[in-house]
Amino acid sequence: MRFDYFNLMVSCQGEDDKPRVPVHCGHKKDKWYDEKLLVSPLIANCVEFFNYSAAGEILPIEEPSKKVAAETTIENLSLNIPKLQRMRQAAIDAELELLDNDDFNEEEIRNIIKDYLELDNDGKYKPFCAAIIYTLQNYY
Repeated sequence: MRFDYFNLMVSCQGEDDKPRVPVHCGHKKDKWYDEKLLVSPLIANCVEFFNYSAAGEILPIEEPSKKVAAETTIENLSLNIPKLQRMRQAAIDAELELLDNDDFNEEEIRNIIKDYLELDNDGKYKPFCAAIIYTLQNYY
């Protein structure tokens, strides 16, 4: 499975060869791979496995067919370490603060969500876009 593209896991925070402390994401994953329990970012519907709290916690959805894989992925990649939760919360709070300072209507919020679904000039999504999109869709 070493050269199977579905054994890839996008590393967060631009990880390099030096593990981040605390160890998380790709370095935490290490050689762990389970085709049925890894929610890979390479599958089109990977965002459908997770919910987010306003406090930055990544949560498994309650749907039984996806919940175990989501829980296993969260655990095996240490996606809920305090550092990542704080970073998610800061990204969510920054967007909510902007919305609180202005009167945004539903259409404008949809446009903000659409913007988060677009790749930037470097071909990347904005950091923590899934958590921000989830929050905007569920709280506005």
